[in-house]
Order: sequence, then structure tokens, then C-alpha cells
Amino acid sequence: MNTLIAIPAYNTQKELNILINKLSELTDLDILVYDDGSDIPIEILSQPENTIKLLRNDRNKGKGNVLKKAFKYAGKNNYTHMITIDSDLQHDPVTIDKFKNSSSDTDLVIGKRSFGSPMPLHRRLSNKITSGIISFMIKNKIYDSQSGYRRYKLSLLRDTNFNEEGFHFESEILLKCIDSKTKIEHIDISTIY
Repeated sequence: MNTLIAIPAYNTQKELNILINKLSELTDLDILVYDDGSDIPIEILSQPENTIKLLRNDRNKGKGNVLKKAFKYAGKNNYTHMITIDSDLQHDPVTIDKFKNSSSDTDLVIGKRSFGSPMPLHRRLSNKITSGIISFMIKNKIYDSQSGYRRYKLSLLRDTNFNEEGFHFESEILLKCIDSKTKIEHIDISTIY
């Protein structure tokens, strides 16, 4: 199994460098940072041991746009799996090894947050409703459809055309690539706001 960590980033310079430092302490996986046209171009300030690649959009095009490009990058560079983690520190990288060490046969690993405090009430409701609807549609249980902390088996996404460019892209993946036979694992992660 050859796994890449992909971090979509937009105007999160300070948080991103904290995240990279933490990830570098916890894992030796390669990291791809994709700057989605930040107002001030993102720089990697630390020099961790991990191999880090920084790619950029010339203007903000949306999370879905950069994730699609990250998947293409991973495929072209012979990665078999990709872990996505948001750059704003709402996902604690302390669980990165649980994502990394999940069985290579698992198609999708999703970080599962608790829908209690400190998650705002409107987010709890929208996530529960969306997760329920998506679970019903794909005939497979999704506990946290809006979690950006995931590990994908890249073959799961092969030959699928995606339309979303924004944050709905992660839901589009669930709707187009997951069915009742898809092997999914849910990993409990911290709820950070």
C-alpha cells in the first residue's frame, strides 16, 4: 500500500504549518499541499522529513477542484490510497495511523465525529440529515458525510466523472462511488470547532 496525504488549503497558512509539523511527528507518509488560490500564496515554513509537494491554483476554484487534482496527482505518481485532511486544524492528526493502517482492501475510511458539543446545532442537524439521506440512497451506512478526514482506495474513484467543484464534491463521491458492497470503515475522531 502506497499512501499519500493530501491537504486542500485556502488562506490557512498558520494552521497549515502547525498541521504539517504534527503530521511529520506522527508519520513518514508523503504529503501533498494544494493551495486553492490563497490571497497570500501558502509557503511550507518547516522542513520536515516527509516528502512534501506544494501545488497551486492561480485563483480560488473550490475544495472539489483541488481534491480532483490531488487524486490525479496520486494516480500519476503510483499511490494506491490517499488520505485527505483539512488544513484548518478541525481534524486532529493524532489518528493518522488509524487511517494509514486500516486494511488496504477497505475502499473508504471516514473520520466519524460526535454530533454533540462543540459542533454548532445547525451543523449537527445538517450532518445528521445529510448522512441519513446519503446512507439511504447508497444502501450503506455513512455516519459523518461531511467529514473531510478520509482515506480513499484510489481504484474506487477510477472511471468516475465528477461535476462538483466546491465542498459538495465529497458528497458526490459517496453518491457516485459507494453502494451496498463497498467496504467502509468509520474511525472515531475528535470534534473540533
